[in-house]
Amino acid sequence: ATFREKRGQIERELKDFKDSYGPEKVNELRSQLEEAMTELDQVKDQLRKNKMAGRQQHKLVVEWKIKVHDISIHLSEQNATLDEQREELEKRGTHIADLKATVSQLQQDIKKTQSLLNQTNSQLTDYVEKFTRMTAYVKQQEGMWKAMQAKQRLLLAQ
Repeated sequence: ATFREKRGQIERELKDFKDSYGPEKVNELRSQLEEAMTELDQVKDQLRKNKMAGRQQHKLVVEWKIKVHDISIHLSEQNATLDEQREELEKRGTHIADLKATVSQLQQDIKKTQSLLNQTNSQLTDYVEKFTRMTAYVKQQEGMWKAMQAKQRLLLAQ
């Protein structure tokens, strides 16, 4: 039954009751009924407000869930970026360590080469000195040979 039907039924029962029990009792019951209706309206209004508040809370919860999700995505992206940067730094660290090892090896090679160069330079100096002495000896012998040839020509010419 609808609200209007129930109300109509109550009003009929009130009329019957009024006829049976008198107008004072009916007015008292009507007053109680009006208070109950007012209270019912207040409860309906409170329920409506609570429903609106519930919707507002639900809306806020959804908004916060979206914000939390966005922040989570942002943090995940930052973590991925940090991981990439960490990997890049590790690669660079490895590369730097490799370069340091290469530089160290090159320094050792340079020392060996310098040592060989010094040894070769010393040998070259010895060779140049020997060559210079030999050249001087050869010139001396040449001079003596020329002097002997000149002496022999003089002797033959006489």
